[in-house]
Amino acid sequence: EIELTRAQQTSGGQPFFAGATPAHGDFNAFHHLDNAMLLEPDILQRTESLSEWFGRMRSLPQLQGFLSNRPVLNGIGEDPGLEDRLG
Repeated sequence: EIELTRAQQTSGGQPFFAGATPAHGDFNAFHHLDNAMLLEPDILQRTESLSEWFGRMRSLPQLQGFLSNRPVLNGIGEDPGLEDRLG
């Protein structure tokens, strides 16, 4: 969390880690934070800049399409697995 916050704060006011558009690192960090939030939904409340970045990522149209159709991750902490939304 500390390193991600530092990266966001040193991005020179850019909306994403590497500049004006999201790059591979943004999507990688988003994936891990999104999964972490399944266990700790409030994990980003302490870090305003990281929370704002997460909101920008989540609002990307392409990512919204993926998130609405991806398999559901269930059984966290017990027996993790994916549930296919399409059957």
